[in-house]
Amino acid sequence: ELQGPSTSEVPHGVEALMLSWRPFGAAPTTLPKQHAQLVIEYEVTAWVLDPCARSVDDVRFALQVLRSAEASLVFTETCRHPAGSEASSYSLRVPGHLLQASRHHFLRVTARYLF
Repeated sequence: ELQGPSTSEVPHGVEALMLSWRPFGAAPTTLPKQHAQLVIEYEVTAWVLDPCARSVDDVRFALQVLRSAEASLVFTETCRHPAGSEASSYSLRVPGHLLQASRHHFLRVTARYLF
């Protein structure tokens, strides 16, 4: 009987994943003028999820409870938007070796003001 790597160990056929997003707008309680003067930090996280999660709701639930058997963090990186700069979009490269065949992948961008 031939045995190979399990599906979670099989490399993904993607060299890299380019994630792009538009700058986040002002928070509901922040005036646009004040927003433009603040430094914004973006945190990008990538999660690998067990393939038994069949729906978006299953994925969200797994990420909320962070059960290690169902969701694992494989990538995190932060970048800063300097105060006063006017970028039309941001992008970040997620290395393909972090992606796993036969798994769900979830990417999240979170923004926060730095005071």
